[in-house]
Amino acid sequence: MRLVLFFLSIILFSCNSKVNVSSFEDKAPSFSLPNINNEIVDLTDFKGNFVLIDFWASWCRPCRTANKELVLLYEKYKSKDFEILGVSLDGIPSQENPRQDWLNAIKDDKITWTNISDLKGWGSYLVELYNIRSIPHAVLLNKEGKIIAEKISIKTLENELEKILNANQN
Repeated sequence: MRLVLFFLSIILFSCNSKVNVSSFEDKAPSFSLPNINNEIVDLTDFKGNFVLIDFWASWCRPCRTANKELVLLYEKYKSKDFEILGVSLDGIPSQENPRQDWLNAIKDDKITWTNISDLKGWGSYLVELYNIRSIPHAVLLNKEGKIIAEKISIKTLENELEKILNANQN
């Protein structure tokens, strides 16, 4: 019975979807997608900065709420080697015009950071590449492109940025 409980606890622990902040060994998988002007943007374009890859969509209410908070964080930290790369999962079947929905959301939410999308919704290759099961889904990278946190909340992100960016300034 103890052995069964032990294995169950390991399974439950490994399935936990809470914030994960630690020192990952893995470099973030590279990708390229078009931005709002149909210019190809590659993740490596952001090397040398701390980067938040923010997976979101115009139809996602929690994402849109998070955008308001991210705008404030971006304004606060963009001058300290911090960038956000928005990756939209617009393009779900119920959207009549996913590109226009995406562009309207960027404008309405006052997003000034780079945004990219293949407009394939959950069919985007990045969903599998980054193991995305729900959005918003954020992945924080260090200056070398290694993952330092994923599934990170806005509050945890702000705490992490405060630590790493202030430590970087010394």
